[in-house]
Amino acid sequence: MKTGTVLKAEIRRVLVTQRRYWVSTLTNLIVFGVVSVSAWVALRKAFFQGKGMYAASAALLWPLVLAGFGIASDELKEDMNLGTIEQIYLSAPSVLRLLHLRALVNFLETLTFTAPMLSIGGYYLGWSTLGRWMVVQVLPLWVSLYGLGLMLAGMLLVYRRLGALTNLLGMAVMALAVVTLPEDGAWNWLRHLFPMIGASAAADWPDGWWLRYVAAAAYLAIGAWTFHHLEAKAKRLGLIGKY
Repeated sequence: MKTGTVLKAEIRRVLVTQRRYWVSTLTNLIVFGVVSVSAWVALRKAFFQGKGMYAASAALLWPLVLAGFGIASDELKEDMNLGTIEQIYLSAPSVLRLLHLRALVNFLETLTFTAPMLSIGGYYLGWSTLGRWMVVQVLPLWVSLYGLGLMLAGMLLVYRRLGALTNLLGMAVMALAVVTLPEDGAWNWLRHLFPMIGASAAADWPDGWWLRYVAAAAYLAIGAWTFHHLEAKAKRLGLIGKY
């Protein structure tokens, strides 16, 4: 099936799900509204204290990147709970392309829900700074975490239940955000290869920022390879249809 057709089907599935489970959709909107108001208050206070860039990173960055980290395993878990995992594997030899498209749709959906917070960030940071921050920080970090999340998805096919592992790893990623590496010598370039470390809103175009995209591509490739390996193991052991 063509990629465009699958993408349209996924977008339609998300819209139908939001309309059918309108209570959940409304609750999410309320939660993001409350978070947006809290972000406005926090950003206003932080900018008055000269710490606006770090506050913007905390308020705007994590809803996007954490969605990327858990999306692959969450989607497979939902298919297992609904009993549709077998139908998916009967229609395609691998679900990797489907996971890529679902991740893209999820990113756009999260971007829509966080639009109020992004508007607040654009107001305080300036729209050019916000756009630069999205390019320098958000996109490569999201792709990197999605690549790592594919490893979790592969583990889910083999081990079926991961318990709180995803949440624990998510907390670990957030903890890494406060770790900083030196900015002198070779570290000035190497630090971009570890996009989860020292994540903060970038005020300018740091030297070697494009290395973050190189790292993101590497994490995505490693994650896809690991997923294929674990997926093949799950098929060989006959685990796809077991609950």
